[in-house]
Amino acid sequence: MKRDELDRAIQNYDRAIALDSRDKEAYYNRGVAYMEKGELDRAIQDFTKALQLDAVYKEACLSRGIAYMKKGELTLAIQDFTKALQLDAVYKEACLSRGIAYMKKGELTLAIQDFTKALQLDAVYKEACLSRGIAYMKKGELTLAIQDFARAIGIDPRYKIAHYNRGVAWLRLQKWGKAKADLNAAKYLRGIDVAAQFQKDYGSVEEFERKFSVDLPEDVAALLTPPPQSNKPPGPPRAGAWRAYRGSAMD
Repeated sequence: MKRDELDRAIQNYDRAIALDSRDKEAYYNRGVAYMEKGELDRAIQDFTKALQLDAVYKEACLSRGIAYMKKGELTLAIQDFTKALQLDAVYKEACLSRGIAYMKKGELTLAIQDFTKALQLDAVYKEACLSRGIAYMKKGELTLAIQDFARAIGIDPRYKIAHYNRGVAWLRLQKWGKAKADLNAAKYLRGIDVAAQFQKDYGSVEEFERKFSVDLPEDVAALLTPPPQSNKPPGPPRAGAWRAYRGSAMD
């Protein structure tokens, strides 16, 4: 949702709350809109108010936990995800979210337990497959990681981030052909800048090589290296480009 649409939605929820200050759905939905805008403190205030109005509102527990996790307050996030699971033991989204919070804390065994529980609740939960694979990769259990990434890709063959992560796992095993195939699949499926994602995750090709004691082939290293930034100022837009710009701006 675009920022102006979020602002209008918040205004509508403001009016609903003015009419009924005990409207838990209005507080919850306004909190979701604030979170989408990145206004996490306001989002947390609204989710907290919704929970004050309804102490067993599991969606508000989950969403407040996600807001805390986005702020880096992982202990509070885990507390909310745990409360959501106490309210609904088969709440797969809470299992996944708590697993991600544990993984961010470096508690990989607990993370894997939660991702496994989420997959027991939903065997085709691709996000849980991906997340467990990442946790296994962080533990150095690359064969198990590749199995989970393959399972996620089997569920959704166009799951770009699973192709990317399996490609990275193949790199660590020095299976260059398989790595290149997966990284190119992630690149050409679109929606993920493989070089930028790799730089975000590992810093640079050189840092990755030092950390994992590998020596990437030149063609693979090139695939994972962002192009140099040009200092040349952009020229005037072509007519077609201007039309595309106008269309996107006014959609």
